[in-house]
Amino acid sequence: MLKLNIEMTSPTPTQKIDESQLPSGENNPVDIAEHATRSDILQYGVSPIQHLPVELLERIFILCLSHGKALPLINESTYPPLSLCCVCRSWREVAYGLPGLWTAVSVDMDVIDLEELNILPYLFEQWCSRANHHPLNFRFKSDDRHHKQTGEMLNTFITSLSRRLHHLDIDSPNFNWLIQPYFEMYGGVGGLDDKPWSTLQFPKLKSAIIRDDIDVCNDRTTPLFPSAPCLERIRLDRVSFPVDSVHWLIIPWSQLTHLILVKLLYSHLWHQVFSMCPNLQHGSFNITRGLPVGNTRRVAFNHLVELTIAFNYPVNPSILSIFDFPALMTLKIATDDYYHDKGDYWSDAICHRFCEQVAPLRRLSLHGHWPFALLLEAAPHVVELDVSYHFIRRMLLSILHDQELGEILLVPDLKVLVVQLPVQYSELEANMIADLIKSRMLTMSSWHVGNRLEKLVAYLDLDSPSEVACMDMLRAKLQPFVDGGLLLEFKDTTHPWFGRLDPAITEWHEGMMGITRKGDYVHIR
Repeated sequence: MLKLNIEMTSPTPTQKIDESQLPSGENNPVDIAEHATRSDILQYGVSPIQHLPVELLERIFILCLSHGKALPLINESTYPPLSLCCVCRSWREVAYGLPGLWTAVSVDMDVIDLEELNILPYLFEQWCSRANHHPLNFRFKSDDRHHKQTGEMLNTFITSLSRRLHHLDIDSPNFNWLIQPYFEMYGGVGGLDDKPWSTLQFPKLKSAIIRDDIDVCNDRTTPLFPSAPCLERIRLDRVSFPVDSVHWLIIPWSQLTHLILVKLLYSHLWHQVFSMCPNLQHGSFNITRGLPVGNTRRVAFNHLVELTIAFNYPVNPSILSIFDFPALMTLKIATDDYYHDKGDYWSDAICHRFCEQVAPLRRLSLHGHWPFALLLEAAPHVVELDVSYHFIRRMLLSILHDQELGEILLVPDLKVLVVQLPVQYSELEANMIADLIKSRMLTMSSWHVGNRLEKLVAYLDLDSPSEVACMDMLRAKLQPFVDGGLLLEFKDTTHPWFGRLDPAITEWHEGMMGITRKGDYVHIR
């Protein structure tokens, strides 16, 4: 049952504890303290925790919140903040009077009984009122397919909160129905009391995650966030654009700093979206081949530090040519098509332009088939490199070739190597990785003292006997270098490819969480 107001009283005073109940080992300070605490409770019915200063309690309560993780459920009394209200009356009073405890709330309709829905609005209002006027983080989840009561509940919550929302996370099919003007998309017309979504104001909204469908019409606007002057971060999992234009979706594109589009997007539509976001710092996209893109004006992304792109089908790299990336530090690209490493996709002009664009790179993640030498030679300052296993042999051959020439041409500043190992012949693959590391370490030790490889991270299936055998052999072969300071880590392949480089300081961690379902991104091993 849903419980928010919980009355609890202090324990009833009892007789003084009998001396025979003393714990053994009276000389132990811990035992003495425990006995003293127990005696106070039994004698006076008061726990020492009730003597803690309110200021200290408030700090402890705030630290109890799970920052960066799931928002607290409105009906979950076993976790903070509700659990803090269940200890005693004094704790409950402190918790109720601490607005910072109530600035985040999650409503999961799938774990709430239908008969309890009638009191849910009251509980929600009580929760939010305790936050005083602080900005709110709100998550709403429901798997019901267009359930009328669920949709009305969501509408009520957001309408009442729109001016206070700081972060919004919606996972409900009813949201698509809600944002269509007067619900005309589903054949209905809103009543006199209905407030169209397009009229809502979101003056404090900084970030939003919409996990379910958004159907953008091609004959009228879809006002997702028409009035959100502070909105900077947005993730859309299943937005469907008309085939010709993305402009029907009303979002403050130009002010976005973080944009994550999970669903496949035609290349010409991605081109439109990307061009409208010149202030991006982080962008993550899943692109498939679309209509040809004509000549358009050049756009400089002076703040873009990380770009993640998964190509689902052969996409001409020339679609990037009009963009400048002077601040780009991290590039993560993947493809499921082998044509991307063919010469007809990389003319001299495209190669030259690409080299200009990626020259500042310090971190590079390559998965799938790419013109290996071009990409690595174009980014000579890379210090962190994540590659698929089929690149390893080519890297080894390049290093051996460089040794013969007496120079280093390929990523000379490399510090961290991350590699995915799809093990088929564990001994062969372990030898290949070990030879690469040895060649790299010996070469850099001879010619560039202080610029050696510092860390190797290998991704394997740790439940596979053959991959565990590869791990053991690789560890044994590299032990001399580990003794000399090389860091060696093995991680499970369940980690998505786009998350294998260490997160950047400016990354939107909450926005990237949970993108692991098949189809969200191109999954390449």
